[in-house]
Amino acid sequence: MSNQQLPPHSAESEKAVLGALLIDPDALHMVSDFLKPEDFYIGIHGLIYRHIMDMSAERLQVDIITLAARLAPETKQPEYEEIDRLTNFVTAVPTSLGVREYAKTVEDMSIRRKMIRVGGQIAALGYDEKERVDIQLDTAETMVFEVRGERSKDGMSKPRQYASDYLDWFMAACEEPNTVGLPTGFHDLDRLLDGLQAPWQYVLAARPGMGKSSMAGQIAINATLNHGKRVAFFALEMSKRQLTNRIAAYLTGINSKLLKRPWELPENQRRMVHEAVGRLSDSRLFIDDTSGVTPAQVRAKTMRLYAEHGIDLVIVDHLHIMRPDRNLSRQDQEYGEMTKTLAELGKQINAPILTLAQLNRSVEARQNKRPLMSDLRESGAIEENAYAVIFLYRDDYYNELSERPDVCEVIVSKNRDGDTGTVDLIWKPKTTSFKNMVPEHIQL
Repeated sequence: MSNQQLPPHSAESEKAVLGALLIDPDALHMVSDFLKPEDFYIGIHGLIYRHIMDMSAERLQVDIITLAARLAPETKQPEYEEIDRLTNFVTAVPTSLGVREYAKTVEDMSIRRKMIRVGGQIAALGYDEKERVDIQLDTAETMVFEVRGERSKDGMSKPRQYASDYLDWFMAACEEPNTVGLPTGFHDLDRLLDGLQAPWQYVLAARPGMGKSSMAGQIAINATLNHGKRVAFFALEMSKRQLTNRIAAYLTGINSKLLKRPWELPENQRRMVHEAVGRLSDSRLFIDDTSGVTPAQVRAKTMRLYAEHGIDLVIVDHLHIMRPDRNLSRQDQEYGEMTKTLAELGKQINAPILTLAQLNRSVEARQNKRPLMSDLRESGAIEENAYAVIFLYRDDYYNELSERPDVCEVIVSKNRDGDTGTVDLIWKPKTTSFKNMVPEHIQL
């Protein structure tokens, strides 16, 4: 087999990396943040690199003699042969100065091999006619984005870089106050949260009927119509028509139940619906109502949108009807993995993630039914991966004689870098929407 038929690799670069590390073992810190033993194509090279990393971690002397003594029992070769092999690596490079460039080449070749392997796996999917093609497409896209995600990034920033980035943000915030994050449209909540900030995950939780889907829809509409943001809305519980009906009710003020019977609407209200939906059609709100999607499918679809349009906000409604990517022994582990995947998605696209969640039925048995963190289903795993946790509570939902009719308490129970507290909103049952207690100058 000719060298052209072999998978992509650079034996010279692999030898140069190892030679540079033997010349200067301290140079390991230049490459160990991204280069892995499995990135080496030639097996013995990966084995040698792994031993160099292990010896450095154990604070042992790394040189030709000590490394050869460590390798010989594993390779079943005499120590003098290992010494000759390592000596050849050292003579292949003049200094250790180019070690990072050599290592980058090794990593590039490793990624190319992964691309080829994933290409074969995608081809095999294409031949499998038993599985639905839309599921196969999502799986294929996930495979490709996982390879892209393995590309190393410069995680460690120099002082001038992160200080300059902070000052850019600081000066922009001074020029436009109260716009730290993406505005929700509920100004008291925005003051408490400083908006929805990238790239964090926000969990919005409530019992059924409290209005969490309605609130998520309003946040999406505020973001896209008032601020021109690009929003991906995964409606796992509602169809596109149901969600659009709620949005139309909110924008027009027409009872959402009446909108389900449009033939009964007077002409002026029909025009209002046309105008509202016309605004929506010109927006950048993308809706996916596929039921039972997995976090990996959400990530694949979002990354596709991100590549085509860019994304400023992702909304998932809701977590507890998603399917896990894999079945684990405990449900809390599944939710932990699901929320972790969504949190990582936010970092990949540098956008906030708003994840809706359900509460346990145990809240119904208490006299005081205001939600607590422990009321989140599998709360520990969800809370751990959330930047902020927000609950909705309406007293009149439980008490017909409530002293606070049509008031919704928005309870921020966790806010990693800010204050917690409660914000009151007005609940408008006819349009299944919320309104600020005290209106600001700009309202939809």
